[in-house]
Amino acid sequence: ELGSALPLTAVFQAPTIRELGRWIEKHEAAANSLLEAIAFPLSTGPGLPIFCFPPHGAHAIAYLPLARELQGWTLHGLNYIAGRSSLADFVAAITEIQPEGPYVFLGYSGGGNLAFDVAKAFVAAGRIVSDIIMLDSHRRLEPGAASDSALQEDIDRFLSDRALEPYLVGRDSRDRVAENALAYARYLMQVVDDGAVPARIHLIASADELPECSRDWRGGLRSRPAWAQATTAGFRLLQGSGSHDEMLQPPHLARNAAMFGSILSEIGCTRSVNSAL
Repeated sequence: ELGSALPLTAVFQAPTIRELGRWIEKHEAAANSLLEAIAFPLSTGPGLPIFCFPPHGAHAIAYLPLARELQGWTLHGLNYIAGRSSLADFVAAITEIQPEGPYVFLGYSGGGNLAFDVAKAFVAAGRIVSDIIMLDSHRRLEPGAASDSALQEDIDRFLSDRALEPYLVGRDSRDRVAENALAYARYLMQVVDDGAVPARIHLIASADELPECSRDWRGGLRSRPAWAQATTAGFRLLQGSGSHDEMLQPPHLARNAAMFGSILSEIGCTRSVNSAL
């Protein structure tokens, strides 16, 4: 089941967000469960389990289109829930699903930063994260300084996206999503991606042309190439398709999903070879 009430089959039987929305409108409890779960299955398959950290907005429903493209792999979505998303909470949620490593993390935008932070917690606990796949994530070198009102304005714009309407069933649901999004925005603005992890980092960059270092609208200093210094196991930068906001939307979705699939296949082959030695 998706969360505790939304059948996974509903996601794949409804090929569009609108059709999925019609299903969810009839099952309000399922929608609320989906948004309140720290971890929930996005897809199931014989491939490696992949843990997907949330992008802007705090919820992993953004990965549903990618999950449909990557059928054959097991993807688990991770939500950022206000008051219940410490690093220890994520470690507990992930290890409940996969008790032993190595682990593979995936993060789009700010999800890559959270994945890196959680990977450091795994390493500190003596666990192995073999790979972190990032979709246009920027390493944060200095914290930002935006006001809560500025963050809230950005969240209001995010919530006005019509693609989210199927998941915002009722006023309580919308308010809770906004609360989680604000908590996540505060976390991402303040986090600094210091240190390095013994995991391979694969960064699929958007087509946006940016200097090596730049400040985002929150005032934080960021850099995509700087991830090379955040790993002791290897870094590669791959050119993805579409702008930052378009990467999980057609027609760019299929192209970027194919890159994800290639990386996952390589990881699977590496594990097969290592286990055979």
